[in-house]
Formats: sequence, C-alpha cells, structure tokens
Amino acid sequence: MDQISELTLLLIYLTGWEETPKKRNKEKKVFMAFRGYRYEALQELENQGLIRLTPGGKSLTVMEKGKQAAEELKNKLLDKTNDRFLKGLEIEPWTK
Repeated sequence: MDQISELTLLLIYLTGWEETPKKRNKEKKVFMAFRGYRYEALQELENQGLIRLTPGGKSLTVMEKGKQAAEELKNKLLDKTNDRFLKGLEIEPWTK
C-alpha cells in the first residue's frame, strides 16, 4: 500500500462513525465513512479488502480488516503525545 492509500485509510478511520444497518442484521454495527477521497486510493483499499464501496452511494463501509489496519497506521504515524504531528513520513507537520 502506498503512502496516499495509507493516509486515505487513516483519514477514513478518523472521520468515520458506527451505524446500525436498516435492512440487515440490526444487532451488528458497521463502521461507515464518506467517500470523498481520491478514487484510485479507494479502489486500492477495496481491492485489498479493507473497505467496501457501495454503488451510487455517498458513503463506504470499513471492513474489520480495514479497522485493524487503520488502528496500526494510527499508532505508527501519529505521535502519542500530540496527534497533530506525523512521524515516519516525509511531510512537514502544519503548525500555527
């Protein structure tokens, strides 16, 4: 997975929410997020089984495998003392 896809997965995870499906198993919650990210990155994540895109929908479903991968990325990339600063990337953190 390239850095764009990694960051996309992390952003999806950080901005997502849990929801109870209306039609299917109402006891099991699913993790949803809006799909306003680069299409190629979303396709790569779907091909790896991390997310599921719904045709014609504005949101996507994060699979359990995707949630685990995103949590690992969060621990890897975000500094535990200050979540604004990325570590391990060649990106300068934004500061005021």
